[in-house]
Amino acid sequence: MYSVFFYTLQFVRTPFPFRTIEDLDAINHYESPIELIGRWISWYREVIFILFYFFAVLNMNHLFFASPFMNMEMDGAGLALMVLGTLLRLWSVSYHGAVMNLITIGPYRYVRHPIYVANFFIGLGLCLMLGQWYTLFLFIGLYIFVYTLIIISEEKRFLRSNYTELYTMYQRQVFCFLPLRKFQGPLLGQMDLYKIKKGREWVKSASYFLIALAIEIAEHVFKYGYH
Repeated sequence: MYSVFFYTLQFVRTPFPFRTIEDLDAINHYESPIELIGRWISWYREVIFILFYFFAVLNMNHLFFASPFMNMEMDGAGLALMVLGTLLRLWSVSYHGAVMNLITIGPYRYVRHPIYVANFFIGLGLCLMLGQWYTLFLFIGLYIFVYTLIIISEEKRFLRSNYTELYTMYQRQVFCFLPLRKFQGPLLGQMDLYKIKKGREWVKSASYFLIALAIEIAEHVFKYGYH
């Protein structure tokens, strides 16, 4: 039933094949078209968010999108959020190995999804630097759809099936995004610099700040022209 959609996705992902046999099995057997679209968006979330910010940068000099809250205070607040988010992301990723496991130490002792909290800070910071109201609403909408409805639900499904009782205890004690309670159960995981050593995290961090630089250049052009 979904073969046409499946092969379209396979073509779009070329030369990046489906990551695992489970991905292929999911597409062929039980996922609805909406879930397939969500899975595709989650695969390409980084590209989608980067394109979103560059679209906003290109429209900064358009009267319809222009906003009066482009100023140094917003730029400073946005940059501070980006730095905070980047540091939190690097701290969180430093506990990730090559295989997904339940982690309950480090930042995971306080929130279940510290990487996604970090991504929210980075994205929100970029929106503040853009100084355009519509970017806040679009970013939050994209964030909720991509992370809350797609990625987190997938992770819950995986962790519940592999760590049933422990994950249930972890869920009850630790919130998704707010560090209001500390996990009192078994502390699982250890420092593992696998993902950081691969270098991708540094590329991601650099890309965030390159977008911020593009925003600052666009703001300068918008205010003072090309001189």
